[in-house]
This record gives sequence, C-alpha cells and structure tokens, in this order.
Amino acid sequence: MNDLDYKIRDHFKEESVLKTPDRYQIFHGNPLPSFIKDWLIKKFTGTEGNLQAENLVKFMSNHIANKSDSIKRRLQTDRTEEQVLCRLIVETDIKNDVMKFSIPDLGIKPNEGRIPSYVAKKYPQLRDNEVWGIVKLVYSPPNFPD
Repeated sequence: MNDLDYKIRDHFKEESVLKTPDRYQIFHGNPLPSFIKDWLIKKFTGTEGNLQAENLVKFMSNHIANKSDSIKRRLQTDRTEEQVLCRLIVETDIKNDVMKFSIPDLGIKPNEGRIPSYVAKKYPQLRDNEVWGIVKLVYSPPNFPD
C-alpha cells in the first residue's frame, strides 16, 4: 500500500476496500457480485492491509456452494445443517401465510424453501426481496410447525 492508500483507509475505514487485480484473482471461478467480493476482501484483510488469502479461500470453500454440491440431499437425508453464503430470493405467499425462499445457485426452488415465522420476524429485511447473506439451511419435513 502507498501513502494515499493508508490515508484513505485511515479516514474512510468502513467504506474503503483495497482493490487490486491480485486480490481479485482469488475469486477466479466464483461468480460472485463485486460487492460480495469487496466484503470478503475487507473481512479477510488485516489491520496492516495484508489479505489473509488462506483464510479467505478456506471460508469460500466452506460457505460458497453451487448446484453441483449435494446440499439438498444432505439436508434431507442426513439432516445436516448447512451454512452458505448465497443469493436468496424471498417471496410472500399470502394464500398460505408463509414466507418462501429460493436459492437458484443451489437449485432450491421457491416451493422448496420456507422461512419460519420467528426468522421472518427477527429479520424484517427478508420481505419480498433479493438479498445476499450467510444463510443457515435446515431441513424441515412437510407440515413442520414453526
């Protein structure tokens, strides 16, 4: 980092991210939006501006999934709990009085995902929206109460 980079970081700590081609190379093969890449770089950059690349790669391998992963099978058959960083599309189903979600990148369709009412109350930003976040997925058999 040069002097200007340090000044920007010191004065705009929450808003600044050091974006260099070598830092973005770590995302090769992960089709993530730039704001998620920036968030990850910021999350895994130390106070001296050094990217903790090994920790970032480990985080991505543990939390970024795609359709080729067998998350749906593990959720249903093994009853595992999965935590993923993903794009979540939330829809209100007024007829059935539930909040539904889909995760297209994992092959989870809107009729397969349901947000329990206590989660919807705790996170009001999940109202008919597309959001990115770290999501905990748990399988609940059909007609499972909230």
